[in-house]
Amino acid sequence: MNNKLLLIIKIFIAVILLIFLIDYINGKEIIKTLKKIDLFYFLFALILVAVNIFLLYKKWLIISAEVLKINDCKKILSSLLHGFAAGIITPFRAGEYLARNIALRVDPINVALATFFDKIFNMIVILLVGWFFLILLLIKNGNLNIVFLVNIIFLFCIYLIILIVKNKKLKELANSLSIKYKLFGTFYLAIKKYKDYNFSFYLKVILYSTFHYFVILIQYTLILKAFGANNTFGESTWYSALVLFGKTIIPPISFGEVGIREASSIFFAGYFNIMNSISFNTSIIIFFINLLLPALFGSLYSVIEKK
Repeated sequence: MNNKLLLIIKIFIAVILLIFLIDYINGKEIIKTLKKIDLFYFLFALILVAVNIFLLYKKWLIISAEVLKINDCKKILSSLLHGFAAGIITPFRAGEYLARNIALRVDPINVALATFFDKIFNMIVILLVGWFFLILLLIKNGNLNIVFLVNIIFLFCIYLIILIVKNKKLKELANSLSIKYKLFGTFYLAIKKYKDYNFSFYLKVILYSTFHYFVILIQYTLILKAFGANNTFGESTWYSALVLFGKTIIPPISFGEVGIREASSIFFAGYFNIMNSISFNTSIIIFFINLLLPALFGSLYSVIEKK
């Protein structure tokens, strides 16, 4: 019941945000821009969805083989598809952490941690590249004081993470809790295993996360072009990286991050002379082809598999 309530609240927030943004931009302008879409660029971006799914599959294959000791390609693909279906309908995409185990049928804690490990590298790439492009934008606009402040905050966050990881008292506390509480102990032992994996494993995961990220940037660029944006490839990539950065640092308070992504798009659109209607439509289409479409495909696969 709590999960259903959270889902309803997230859908409600998404609808409210969309209504506000549509009113802010002008609904007629959005429809007018949508009608002018160049199908060639749109179809090219749509084809790249298959590339994205393939990259996610390859990364999950590497993680599953190393962490979960599973090498069955069919099971791993099935696991990924079940995750797509469950992630879109659950708050904070929490369902994906459990749904990936439907096909694998191993320790659910290990699968949940492996899924988190899979996703955290995507987030790291988005934040690092986005931070770099944000600094460039601030320098370009002469906001040097803000550049200094952003860098201080960024370095402080890194220092804080290192401090937490290296803190002996926290390690001692974690060890005592793992002895006292069985469930916590299972999680703690599973997490500790990750420091034993070799460098090549981490490098492969980072590379696939980076490839996946840049495919999304290319999709953004193609959709912007499809709506008639006159920006260069470099400007479109810059803008897209900032949009992804913006929606990542904002908590996922709406269904599928709908509304948040669009607000981030509109916020940065002004810096690149992109029409609000184009930025809005681009974000909606990116949501549809990269999140909703795989989720629908995963749901269809789940139904067929059950039958």
